[in-house]
Amino acid sequence: MSTDLKQFYQVFFEEAAELLADMETRLLGLDVSSPGAEDLNAIFRAAHSIKGGAGFLGLDTIKELAHMIENVLDMVRNYQMKPSPEVVNTVLVAFDFLGELLNDAAHSNG
Repeated sequence: MSTDLKQFYQVFFEEAAELLADMETRLLGLDVSSPGAEDLNAIFRAAHSIKGGAGFLGLDTIKELAHMIENVLDMVRNYQMKPSPEVVNTVLVAFDFLGELLNDAAHSNG
């Protein structure tokens, strides 16, 4: 792998870790009875960014999981699904798994 490509991977993994941490913090602090649009949009954008970066780098499993998370978050932010405790917990579990996939990929592509 070229040095330039390694730099893309390194930046992606660093940014993805920061985005996951921010998403988790925002989701844990979410008022499920009245979620704020700013938090919902920020959580959605973070998943969207991870999906896009993973797609660009050919990390298809990460891209697909981020896309699924993004779809759920899009339904929540468009009031098609309520952010019940079960939905929030499921998304948190998906974030954990996404973090594991990112960690594994970082170690195999670093």
